[in-house]
Amino acid sequence: MEQDEVDFEPPSAVDAARRAAILKYQIVHVATTPPRELVAQLSAEWSESDRNEFVTALEENRQEIVDALRSSGLWEDMSASERAIFECPALELTEQQVINTSWRAEVVGCLAWALGLVDTLPAYDTQMDPGQLLPLITVDDVAAFIRGATLRPQSQIERARDIAELWHWRSRTRELQERSYTPPPGQPELDQIVRELSPRAAADGMIPMPIDGDFPVLGRAYRDLSPDEWANAESIAMERHLALNWLCGYAPDNEWDETPTDT
Repeated sequence: MEQDEVDFEPPSAVDAARRAAILKYQIVHVATTPPRELVAQLSAEWSESDRNEFVTALEENRQEIVDALRSSGLWEDMSASERAIFECPALELTEQQVINTSWRAEVVGCLAWALGLVDTLPAYDTQMDPGQLLPLITVDDVAAFIRGATLRPQSQIERARDIAELWHWRSRTRELQERSYTPPPGQPELDQIVRELSPRAAADGMIPMPIDGDFPVLGRAYRDLSPDEWANAESIAMERHLALNWLCGYAPDNEWDETPTDT
């Protein structure tokens, strides 16, 4: 997708800082809420009062986060899907909500990089470390964190976006290959396209040196990744593409849930 296909204003440094703070609250909340299955297993021998006390404590923690989000003015900036995470009882989070939130560390990493809190983005076969990223997002004094926010030059963010889109394109190309996609008559095979594009992308500095005419991941050609390795590489690219598209103003009215990730 070309930038001139949309007519939206990129989010400001304040917008980016507020989104980073929201995502920190979300990641911490989900990470500290035990899965329902684990609670059921651990509480099998608890008394009813012990279990009620435990559930009450979880709900109090959830409400404290909701109160903090409201008092800092972040609640209004949250998307509908994000509010749903905080509005449901702690032990009713779905598996998909937990999985989606766990991958939001990739988004936080992109926001932290755009805000100048980290110097570089990891390679596209390396997941972000929330243990290193989350302390950089200060929510003890959200107002001060937001006031001090500045963004990198837009040209740098757009370049990073182009790279994220390229890696996301490669993951979707692999998906088509897995589905035994056949190109129309006269069109090249997908593997041929990858082999022709990879050296050009490397020469432009968008990917490291290709391996066997393909994007390099974990020291191997992308096409040779196992299903689990491919799933991880796909999620990394998709989340970063999402974050950087949003930072470049591709979401209508900067609505987080409306951010496109077309390739």
